[in-house]
Amino acid sequence: MLEGAQGFYLNPHSGNYPYVTSSSSHPGAAASTFGFDPKKLNNIIGVAKCYETRSGQDPTFYSAFEAGSFLNAKIDFSDEDLLNFQKIQVEGKEYGVTTGRKRHIRYLCLERLINAIQSTGTNIVVINK
Repeated sequence: MLEGAQGFYLNPHSGNYPYVTSSSSHPGAAASTFGFDPKKLNNIIGVAKCYETRSGQDPTFYSAFEAGSFLNAKIDFSDEDLLNFQKIQVEGKEYGVTTGRKRHIRYLCLERLINAIQSTGTNIVVINK
């Protein structure tokens, strides 16, 4: 059993550089790191929240939705949406583990989730919170 501590879109190969982590969170990278054949991976369990979060800087976290780059439709966040995101942040205890910074919250983008599932070979998905 191996665990990746970062999400797919924090991976330097699939995330928004330079707002990514320094190592790959892809299952194939885990096989390479620990020196075994990736074909020996029987199950890849993907875990996602029912909303997206981001700790730290990423200027595209909201703007990609506002620009309509997902789902081919522009998503305007209303003041009510932003208030709901703040409520989710508090209720979900969404704070960065190391820094304690409040995490940014937005709606779950199923297009991004499906892309992550397909790109990683995930065959079991767990949605939490």
